Amino acid sequence: MRGCFDFFPTLLTLDPKTANAHLILSRDGTEVRVGDKQEDIPDNPERFSHWLSVLGAEGFNSGQHCWEVEVGDSTVWQVGVAKASVPRKRGFAPFHWQESRKFFAPEPQAGVWALALLDGEYTALTSPPIDLRLKGKLRKLGVYLDYPAGQVSFYNADDVYHLYTFKDKFIEEIFPYFYIAHKGDSLRLTTLGI
Repeated sequence: MRGCFDFFPTLLTLDPKTANAHLILSRDGTEVRVGDKQEDIPDNPERFSHWLSVLGAEGFNSGQHCWEVEVGDSTVWQVGVAKASVPRKRGFAPFHWQESRKFFAPEPQAGVWALALLDGEYTALTSPPIDLRLKGKLRKLGVYLDYPAGQVSFYNADDVYHLYTFKDKFIEEIFPYFYIAHKGDSLRLTTLGI
């Protein structure tokens, strides 16, 4: 993972046009949390309708990019990347890969490469999902995207410990992807190394 620090980190913000109506973004676009009620906002084509997700405002179709996400004490989340054409209007089966033929499931076949926390377990969202054995609680997650190599790597940003790498071939623009489910939880983009 040392290669992630060999170039300037990517500065990101969240895209309010993609945010599910139950999500609230901070004014500076670096934090997302679940709101008390659904916001009265238009259901534009970019917006996730059924899934508590939001994409980054910046997409990538070349180069290497690195960012960190503070997951803190959040209890249910997914962090990774998604292709521009990821389904946004269909029903979802978030952690039930067996149901993916009926619903969208956040996995590489659907255009999502992400890690997740659910029921205290960390998982790589492959098909089927792969349980990850971590030492202690993950507080800050690093994401490293190497677009030309078709790789998305994740690491514990506190100790730069590698967690998992997806390998694929990207053929369209890729966006940072975030999902958060519980009221009171939040995800926050942080400046690399802080």
